[in-house]
Amino acid sequence: MGCNFVRLTHYAHNEYMIREAERLGILVWAEIPLYLTIQWENPAVLVNAKNQFSEMFNRDKNRAAVILWALANETPPGDSRLGFLREYAQYIRSLDNTRLLTAALETHTEESDPNTVMINDPLGEYLDVLGCNEYYGWYTGLPDKSPALTWKTTYDKPLIMSEFGAGGPVWKTGRQTGALDGRVSGVFFYGEPENVRTDTLLTGYHSLDIDGFSFT
Repeated sequence: MGCNFVRLTHYAHNEYMIREAERLGILVWAEIPLYLTIQWENPAVLVNAKNQFSEMFNRDKNRAAVILWALANETPPGDSRLGFLREYAQYIRSLDNTRLLTAALETHTEESDPNTVMINDPLGEYLDVLGCNEYYGWYTGLPDKSPALTWKTTYDKPLIMSEFGAGGPVWKTGRQTGALDGRVSGVFFYGEPENVRTDTLLTGYHSLDIDGFSFT
């Protein structure tokens, strides 16, 4: 895309963040706290989500920096979840039919090919841009696994690596492949983008905000 942008996770940030992003020429992915396994079947949660988004939208709708509205983060597929997020997406588009919709989707590997990561979440149908979080070498396996992966999707849509990286206590040391060794966290930040950049799907990526965890 030839630009710098930031993902403001996983809630609506202070308006000064948006203003500062505009001052610095940084584009923004914005979202409200819809992640993991919330009560998708509860109508009150959907009302709450719409209210949170409308407040964020009314505040930021004229901010040029905001280019992506995100639906959710790492939400396991299911019927109630899909119905919730489909209605939520329709609501967002009713307010703003100009900005693109995205989400950090769940991925999976096939038993027959553990080195192929599939992005075929049904939610992708309602998105303009796919997103997924990539922590191979931290949460899953060791760092040398990442270059061997092939990324595939059933959708003809651009992909953003919405999170990658690693964290570890700066006081903890161990073997150089230790996933929570503070000395090797930089390997993920400086090396990991190269492991996925050659994939033709990839449009952009965000690193994990290392300041978001007190132990990094």
